[in-house]
Amino acid sequence: EFRRVLFRSTERLQRQLTRAYFLANQDKIIITFSAGVTVWLPGEPEADTIERADQAMYRAKLAGKNRVLVAELP
Repeated sequence: EFRRVLFRSTERLQRQLTRAYFLANQDKIIITFSAGVTVWLPGEPEADTIERADQAMYRAKLAGKNRVLVAELP
C-alpha cells in the first residue's frame, strides 16, 4: 500500500537527518524530525489533505521527538 511506502520513506529520511549534525558558528546542531504523512484521496480538496497530514504531525510531536505518524483516512 502506498501509505506504507510513504511512511517508510519518511522514516528513512528522518533517520538520515537525525544521524548527522550540522555546524552553526562552531556549535553542533542536532536535527530532530517529526512528520505526519497521508495520501490525497481523489476528489478531496487539497486543504483537507494538508490538514490531515498537519494533524498527524502534531500527534507525532506530542508522542515525542523523531516520530512519523500516518494520518487516519476519512
